Amino acid sequence: MNNKSTKNYLSYVSEYIEILKNFDHNNQNTIPLCAAESTLSDFAKSPLKSELQERYIRGSARTFDIDRNFSGSEYIYPLYENIIEISSQLFKCKYADARPLSGMNATISLLMSITKFGDDVLLLNSDCGGHESFLPICKRLGLNVTDIPYDYSNFQIDMSALNTLLKKHFYSVIIIAPSDIIFTPKLDKIVKDSHTNIIYDATQTLGLIAAKKVQNPFQQADNVIITGGTHKTLPGPTSGLILTNTESIIKEIDLKVSPTFVRNPQPHQVASLLLTLIEFMEYGEQYMTAVQENANYLGKQLEKEGFSIAKRNGLFSETHQLFLLMTPKEAENLSKNARNYRLTLDKKTKKIYGAKGVRLGVQTITRYGWSKNDLNLLASLLYELKQDNISLERINLLLKKLPRKTNLKYQLDSLLLSN
Repeated sequence: MNNKSTKNYLSYVSEYIEILKNFDHNNQNTIPLCAAESTLSDFAKSPLKSELQERYIRGSARTFDIDRNFSGSEYIYPLYENIIEISSQLFKCKYADARPLSGMNATISLLMSITKFGDDVLLLNSDCGGHESFLPICKRLGLNVTDIPYDYSNFQIDMSALNTLLKKHFYSVIIIAPSDIIFTPKLDKIVKDSHTNIIYDATQTLGLIAAKKVQNPFQQADNVIITGGTHKTLPGPTSGLILTNTESIIKEIDLKVSPTFVRNPQPHQVASLLLTLIEFMEYGEQYMTAVQENANYLGKQLEKEGFSIAKRNGLFSETHQLFLLMTPKEAENLSKNARNYRLTLDKKTKKIYGAKGVRLGVQTITRYGWSKNDLNLLASLLYELKQDNISLERINLLLKKLPRKTNLKYQLDSLLLSN
């Protein structure tokens, strides 16, 4: 028996309290510029403390089978029905599967359902902004991967070169999973082939699609399956979604995702996502409009401060993200100093950024109601933080003027749930 630890349970409780206190202090004083994170409202958080998390449901997302389920599951299943109904309005889809535990889990479950070992697939690679996890996942599943051609000058898939590949060879799936994205792909330019499925991981842009602020993939191409995590521009819990209008895909995945690939879909997360979607029906368009406006306004202010910002035809972004194109030294300075002063952002080495760069996301500061004046101050702060010799006095003055995490906007009143 290992007796190295002599601490009792009270010591661990004390440590946990200290860990949480340190986290809360840091989190409250952080300026959230990470494009991969969001903030839930109290309205959307409410199911996370409910007894739903202690229950277990499995089987189809659209047809409840009491014989395949535990007693009492029939009182949980309506959550799935409501998500399908609301998603049909927001995303214009016939089918919505909220059983996956995350965006990655959604796409992996889908790939395991509709591909087989040895299939040839096209993949947006990491240098082009694609999520770096998908190449090793595809290889582990025995898929033969060819890179999707990319036009770096326009931050867009090279559709002409892609279509040339599709005409010469059959690929079972086209996987487009952009993690770094300022302009959404034009799926309507892809040559139509009823036997080639397009998986579009819209983790970064689900909220923008739901709010009709970018093109809806379902209105661009046939055989599209949207997957995604629900905690970025869609400000929900860490959960996943699979959306489609293709009946053959629905039949393929509906009885496979759970209980085969997701044994316990965690109903409390599903309920939190449902409330997020309900909230988005009311505030989504207003919120996403502000996100796009703030991204482009901040891009303009950063350009005035001397930053090189990626843009196309005068537009910095149609999403929540901005690409700061920097020298390696500038990127290192900004990343290091931002960490020291509690600004969350992402240093990047992908080709899409040139040599080096930094990715910013404005979705969270927008939800906290940051004004144009706040964005002016932020641009000045980022300029100071990229310098070799930073001015502590100037930085602290700017930090004092910037708002912290108060006044969350675009949310429903949690009192609505008290009836």
